[in-house]
Amino acid sequence: MLSKKPAPPSATTAEKRLLAEILLNREVLARARDAGIEPSTFYVPAHAEIWRAFQRLGTRDFDVAGLIGDLEQAGTLDQVGGMAWVLGLDGLVATSANARQTIDTVTEAARSRALAREAQRMIELLEGGGGKVPEAVEVTMERMALALEGKGEQPILEMLDARAFSLGAAPAKPKLRVWLGGAQVCTSGNLSALIAQAKAGKSTVVGAIIAAFLGAPEIESFGFKAANAEGFAVLHFDTEQSLWDSDQLIRRAMARARTTTLPGWFQSYRLAGLQPKQVRECINRAVARAARTCGGLALIIIDGVADAVVDVNDPDEANPYVAELHGLAIEKDVPILSIIHQNPSNGLKPKSPESAKARGHLGSQLERKCESNIYITKNDDGVSVLWSDKMRGAPIPLGRGPAFAWSDEHSRHVQVANPYGADAAPAAGHEELREIIRAGWPVNGDSIRVIELARQIAARAGISERTAKRKIAAAVEAGLLEEDGDVVSWSEESSV
Repeated sequence: MLSKKPAPPSATTAEKRLLAEILLNREVLARARDAGIEPSTFYVPAHAEIWRAFQRLGTRDFDVAGLIGDLEQAGTLDQVGGMAWVLGLDGLVATSANARQTIDTVTEAARSRALAREAQRMIELLEGGGGKVPEAVEVTMERMALALEGKGEQPILEMLDARAFSLGAAPAKPKLRVWLGGAQVCTSGNLSALIAQAKAGKSTVVGAIIAAFLGAPEIESFGFKAANAEGFAVLHFDTEQSLWDSDQLIRRAMARARTTTLPGWFQSYRLAGLQPKQVRECINRAVARAARTCGGLALIIIDGVADAVVDVNDPDEANPYVAELHGLAIEKDVPILSIIHQNPSNGLKPKSPESAKARGHLGSQLERKCESNIYITKNDDGVSVLWSDKMRGAPIPLGRGPAFAWSDEHSRHVQVANPYGADAAPAAGHEELREIIRAGWPVNGDSIRVIELARQIAARAGISERTAKRKIAAAVEAGLLEEDGDVVSWSEESSV
C-alpha cells in the first residue's frame, strides 16, 4: 500500500534551544514572531505551551521564575514537565547569537511536517477515489503551496465551503449586549460606532455604557442598557486621554453605577502615547487573554480607534483594519464599539449626512460596516443629544433621542429634555434666532447661500462665522428657515 505513514519531520532539540534563547534575550521572541512562529509551529506540545506563556508575558522583563509563575497561574506547569524541566532551560545556552539559525531550523521542520501531512492526505484521497477527488485534490494542492510558503492560511475552497448557506444549520442569533431605548446598539459578531465632534460628550457616553454593565437596571445611564449574564469580559481601551482623565472616566462610571468595586470581567487599559502597531497588538493580546480567562467576551470598546492606524485617510490601511476588527468580532462572537471623531461640521442640520460624517476613510468604512452608528450632537446651550439614522434596526430620531448636560448641582452629566423634541419650548429662543437671521438677510432677497448669510451675520452680530452657521442650523431645525442644498430661504410660517 502507498499509505504507509513515515515519521513526521521534527526539530525537538532546536525547539527547546529556541525557548532557552528567548528566555535569555527577549528580542528573540520578537524575531521568532516576525518569522511566523506560533504555537502550531512546535512539534512538542509542551514547547507550544511555553511559547503561549512567552506570548502572555509579552515584552515585560521576566526571568525563569516569572515564566514558572505564569505557567502556574495558567495551570499548565505540570503539562510542560514541571518546575525542574523549566529550570533546565535557563542553563541550556550561553548566547542568543545563533537565534536566526535556530528559528530557521524550527520553521523549516514545521513546514516539512505540513507538506508531509498534505502529501499523506493526497495519497489517501487518490486511494479512496470518489466523485469529489478532483476538488479535494485542488484543496490539498493549495494547502501544499501554502505550506511551501510557510503560511498557515486556510485554502480558499475550504474557506468558501465553511461559509456556505445551509438550510439545515441556522447560525445562533446574535446576543444583544447593548441597547438604547428600543434600538439595538451592540450585538455579538458585529461592529458599532459612536461618532461625535470633540468635547461633545463621547467619554460621558462611554462611561454610561460601562455603568450600564456595572450597575443595576435603574441607574441613570442616558437610556443605555446592557446584558452580560454570563460574566464575560468587557474590555475598554482608551487611546486618547491622559492617565488621569482615563482613570477618572472609570471612577465616574463606577459612581454612576453606584458601585465601589469592579468585577474581574471588567478590564480597562490606557494606551495613549503608543504607536498604532503597538495599540493593535495590545488590543489583540488583551482580547485573547480575556477570552481565555473569562470564558468569552461581552463587549470590546475602542475609545479612539483612529489611533490604531497611521493614516485615517488611507484606504489601503483603513479598509483592512476594519475588516480585521469585523473578523475579530465574528471569531470571538463579541460586539466591538469603536469611538471616532466626526468631521468638522460643514452642513446645516445636525442630522444631515454632511455634518454627521465620521473622520477620514476609516470613519467612512466603519459607518458602512457597522450595524449601528450612534451620533452625538451638542447645541449652543451645552446639551448633547444621542441619535442615529444609520441603523440596521429601528432609527433613533434626533428629536426623540436621549439628551444630557453638565449639572453643577450633581457635579456630573445628567439626563435632560431633548432640545430638538416636540416638547421643547420654542417661543423665546425662536424670536432671538429670527432677529439674528434678519440682521444678516439681504434687502429684498428671497434666498441666500449659507456661507454668505453666515458672513453677514458674523459681521453684524460680532460673532464668528462658525457660530453664525450654528445659528443658521438652529433656525432650520426650528422651522424658521428652509434648506435647499447650500441655500436657505424663509419658511412659509416665517417672514422677513
